[in-house]
Amino acid sequence: VASCLSGCGYTLEQALRYLEVVTKYSQVGIPESVLAILLKKSVPAPDSPVSDLLGDGPARLAVRQASDLRLRHAVIAEQTLRKLAGGGTDQWIANLTVLAIDFISALRRTFGDVDASSKELLEALFIRRADPEREVGSTFSPLIDAIKTPEGQQEVFATLTGEFPRFSHFWNHRARHLVYRLGRGYEDAVGFMEKAVSLERVAAHYQTYGQILRLWAIDEMKLSMAEIPKPTVADVFDKGIEKIEAAFEKWKVAQRKQPDSTFPFVSRVQLTIDVVQILRTAAGEGVTLEDLMSSAGPVKEWLEARLPEAEDCIESLQNLRSSGKSSMHARKVEGRLDEVYGDFDAMVRLWESLIAREDDSAAVRRNLAGAYLARGGRDWSNVSENELGRIVEMVGRNLQDDPTSVRDLRLWFNAYRRLPSFRIDYAIERLSSWARDRFPEAQYYLYILYFLVWRSNPAVKTERLVRDNLEKSTELAREFQIRRDFSFEWLGNEPAWCPLVDQRTLGPMQSSSADGQIFQDVSKLIRVSGFTVPGFQRQGGEIKIGGSSAIKAFFVPPPDLYSYKDENKEVNFYLGFGYGEIHAWDVRISTPAPREIRREEKKEFTEPD
Repeated sequence: VASCLSGCGYTLEQALRYLEVVTKYSQVGIPESVLAILLKKSVPAPDSPVSDLLGDGPARLAVRQASDLRLRHAVIAEQTLRKLAGGGTDQWIANLTVLAIDFISALRRTFGDVDASSKELLEALFIRRADPEREVGSTFSPLIDAIKTPEGQQEVFATLTGEFPRFSHFWNHRARHLVYRLGRGYEDAVGFMEKAVSLERVAAHYQTYGQILRLWAIDEMKLSMAEIPKPTVADVFDKGIEKIEAAFEKWKVAQRKQPDSTFPFVSRVQLTIDVVQILRTAAGEGVTLEDLMSSAGPVKEWLEARLPEAEDCIESLQNLRSSGKSSMHARKVEGRLDEVYGDFDAMVRLWESLIAREDDSAAVRRNLAGAYLARGGRDWSNVSENELGRIVEMVGRNLQDDPTSVRDLRLWFNAYRRLPSFRIDYAIERLSSWARDRFPEAQYYLYILYFLVWRSNPAVKTERLVRDNLEKSTELAREFQIRRDFSFEWLGNEPAWCPLVDQRTLGPMQSSSADGQIFQDVSKLIRVSGFTVPGFQRQGGEIKIGGSSAIKAFFVPPPDLYSYKDENKEVNFYLGFGYGEIHAWDVRISTPAPREIRREEKKEFTEPD
């Protein structure tokens, strides 16, 4: 490396320093056109040797990737940094802040503050994290983490936002860093997030904004507990409630903008848990959630509203987990919520006692229904028939008072469908009234119930009802940004009155398995038959379910099914219901049942003498 760098002038050395940093701390290179301008040279031809730009010695250290240049290896980059920025030692690490700021400023001076190439380079260096799947929070890019002091790191972000103020993610990361690494500056961080949101209204900014508000609220509540005289639980609660509610609103926006992200759901549960734990500490040793909810007031009202919402978030996380969209935080948060509840039997007794005392509000009924489900591990199969009946009765009363409650609608239908007293016409009537108010979930289950009616009694009218309601479900799913290609419910073999199987009870789908099964246990599912529609391709096609010309399922052909020879071929499959389409899974060619031998064709076998 030393011999290759011999004789380099100042301008070339500076450009090589930038190349070294980019190579060591990102997966991209520097465009040759950018390097040429930094070196005050003409842009080289695409097929020209690298030495025309860098000179013979440095060119031996570099490699061309498309139209970008990188050093050949991170080890070479580090050795080059030792030579050019560290005086032959590891002192270059102490100079990283200066190197980063110089690079940012050089790009701004040369290309202005809206250049696309500069934006891509800077995001690769300062924004992209080594583990993007980790929760938005304290993680930053490898280059930022390599800078030794948080003050130096913040100075880099300050330079980024100062030189390139139009790039929203720089403001986001500056705000995150200020709060997570320096642990201060909440007001400044909120100002930075306002700037980010004004530039680009994306889910990531609303998620970060909510997290900053969450930490600010928690800090203020904890600090208030040290005041003299000792504050009451209500006083501590009042210190944070405004920012807490604002955080919830930011996460709701983030979830609408990116429905398949786990982060907004996890954050809402986490903040609910944070508040409960702080209030229990403020109330004194040994105080339980049951104790907090025993006294009337704003704390009780807030918990009555937010605990069911936390259960909604857990259910959404379970759905995302089934579709393969899960995270470590999503799996942990459910256990933390159970710890907050403590004794589920005690919580059930609390809600039942409140109802017995005629404190029979919608929130109390909703929380008792949720407690029954949570006590059963949030698995409906573990809820007793008696409890299912109580849930139907309680949330049914809620829906009479407020038919817009999605939480109550979900609880009512999931309990009612599992009762032997289930009547499909009554369920259709109730769902129809809610579907008229454009509730996607009501419309989704309405088309599924019409499918069950059509399957047991095929007729032109019911066929049309299935098709029409599926179209409405697709429209609402698109409007509310609900994932349309995932099967939340499946056709099963029981119970006889409503043979639907919740995806969450089947576990994650298997990408591949030796026996071709889509789940480890498919015993709850039933296979149905249909015929391939002409014109299907390897990417997908349609199957007429049961031979119907109007009701079709989307499928991806298996390797042994070809359109040139298998049009109108009878096949069998498992059936999943998505918000936007019906899905045929594990499609197999049907083999004719063996012809039964007629009695007169049977021949007696006589053993020879």
